[in-house]
Amino acid sequence: MSTHAENEEPGGLSPDRPVVDGTETSSKELRAEVEREVEAMQDDRVQEIEQVREELGETLDELTSRLDVPARLRTAARKAGGAGAVRAAVAAAVVAIVVAVVVRRRRAAEPR
Repeated sequence: MSTHAENEEPGGLSPDRPVVDGTETSSKELRAEVEREVEAMQDDRVQEIEQVREELGETLDELTSRLDVPARLRTAARKAGGAGAVRAAVAAAVVAIVVAVVVRRRRAAEPR
């Protein structure tokens, strides 16, 4: 069984730890790479924040519409208004027919 200390090089450094000695990559190249990575991470964070803001806005709009009772009543009245107008017209027609029948029967029953 190996221990962590057995995997270390002399001097206490792990063999897979990057060493900046300028032989493979210069310090300027490493700094540039780090800056690119940081910028990419920031861009990702900005996109994530914008997406969360958009979702939050949609949720807020939904909650606002659900809690706006007067607007919901107006919408319900508008929807029922079409059906209510038809019902009112049918009721008026029925009343007119009943009145016409009653008037006709009374005139027919009157002595001449």
